[in-house]
Amino acid sequence: MRISLLLPLLSLLSLQPTLSRFDPYAANGGLTCGIAGKDYVVLMTTKELLLDSNTVTNNHDESRLTSLSPTASLLSAGCNADCVGLVSDLKAILYKDFSYPSSSPPPTPSQISTLLSHLLYSRRSFPFYVQVILGGICPTTGSGQLWGYDSIGSCELGGVFCR
Repeated sequence: MRISLLLPLLSLLSLQPTLSRFDPYAANGGLTCGIAGKDYVVLMTTKELLLDSNTVTNNHDESRLTSLSPTASLLSAGCNADCVGLVSDLKAILYKDFSYPSSSPPPTPSQISTLLSHLLYSRRSFPFYVQVILGGICPTTGSGQLWGYDSIGSCELGGVFCR
């Protein structure tokens, strides 16, 4: 009789504790690619939003491709919340510092590139979990320009980027 009472208690003691760890980032996927040429820039992206390796939606485009000026656009992939936050912060700075869209002339892709690099670097202690590509047409030369960024603001000017 006593043994039968102890067995359920022993089974409770043998349970292993589970630790839940806080993970602020979710990799919501997405593929972004950009190609820059002599007088053009092509920006491409996928539309799916992933959660735990399962496709949640195939029509997601709210934060992947964003037009920042008539000559510059931004592609972002990674954590969807961070993509939305980065675009929101960048637009707020553009509207405040450049008084865009009412300013003349609008900010150049090179100016936006520097601004984006500074914004990403300012968050280096808790960075945006994003992979970013900025593309635009230089207003003086008319040539395509493409920048690829890491999450802490290091950028590279190049002709082809995929993230």
